[in-house]
Parts: sequence; C-alpha cells; structure tokens
Amino acid sequence: MSSGKKKGNRRKSLYENYFLNMILYLIAAAAVMIIVIVAAMPKAAEFVHKAEAGLGMSTRHIRLDDSSYNPLSNDGNHLENGYSYGQLIGNITCENAGLNCNVYYGANRISMKNGSGLSGNDSIFGLKGISFVTGYDETYFYNLKYCEKGDVITVTTNYGEYSYKVTDTSYIDENKQAYRDDGESECLVLSAVCSDFSEHSGECFYVFADRIDGEVN
Repeated sequence: MSSGKKKGNRRKSLYENYFLNMILYLIAAAAVMIIVIVAAMPKAAEFVHKAEAGLGMSTRHIRLDDSSYNPLSNDGNHLENGYSYGQLIGNITCENAGLNCNVYYGANRISMKNGSGLSGNDSIFGLKGISFVTGYDETYFYNLKYCEKGDVITVTTNYGEYSYKVTDTSYIDENKQAYRDDGESECLVLSAVCSDFSEHSGECFYVFADRIDGEVN
C-alpha cells in the first residue's frame, strides 16, 4: 500500500513539474517575442515610411491637422489653394438629410475615416470648377443617401460660407468617371463609397449640386 502511494505521488510530481516547466517556457517565449517586437518596431516603421515615399498621397498614412487656416492670397482679395494634405478645410451640412461632416484636404482612408476628403486634383470651395468630396457611407457620409433633388447643402469654411442646391443623385460604379470639370462651373460633387457588404457593393452614391450662394469674406 505504501509502495503504491509512493508511485502515485511520484507520477503526480512528474505531471506537476511538466506543467510548471511548460508554463515557464511559454512565459519566457512570450517575453522574448515582446522584446524582439519592441526592438524591431522602429526599423519596421522606418521601412514603411520609406515604402510610402514612393506612393501617392491617396495611399499614405497621413496625419490630420485640425488647425484650419485662411487660404487667401497676400492681398486678401482672392483665393488660392494653399492647403496641405490632411488639413481641415471646412464643414459640410445638409439639414434635410441630417448630414454634418468635416472636410479635410486630400481624400484617402485617413481623412475619410475621420470625416471626408476634398480631392486634391479639384477646386477648393469658392473657386471655379468642381469641388469633389469623398467619404464612407458607413461613417460620416452615412446620411448622404438621404439627400434629394432640391436639398440645400452648406459648406462652411473660415474664409466664407457656400450654398449648393442638389440637382441629381445616383448610384454609380466606383470605377467610372462620374463628372467632368469644364473649368467654368461652380459645382459640388459628393461621393459616398458603399460598403462591400451592402447591396450597392462596388458602387458610390453621388450627389451633384450647383452653387447658388456664397462669396469670399
């Protein structure tokens, strides 16, 4: 009887030592992995920044700047595009649709995640041409689909306020060019990129509007 107890205790001790050693091994492995990851992070970040340098701004991980400023020329009489990529340019509202969204200069995943982005290839608000603004229909442009023909969209900047009247709305394939800038129009085009899980996957909801009021302060 005594011999059986000794064998049982020895077996139990072996199991306990095995699990203890396993736990110690896992803790040590996790500590080594954490040290390696922390040590490698600066190099990884440097590599990412170097890789991004060869890409367009639309794909970079930009830092947003909420210190909006007045892009007036030195004589204070006319506008010029003095915004840098990621800078706050204004706010868009449409009371009937319940739309209220900040607009950053430059449209990419960062500006669209935190509001919407004004295309850097098009006109800023208040200049002749088309101001093209893009956002995600899952976030700040969620209410854009409620805009209807005749609604008034207001764009507020620190250099003026502009009103646009909606002339048309439509779902359009995201790979198609939906508008053409003739250089003379004063239009606003808003585009909400539809979710991949929605019935309009692969499309964008467009709102087209013509400027009806607003001058540079």
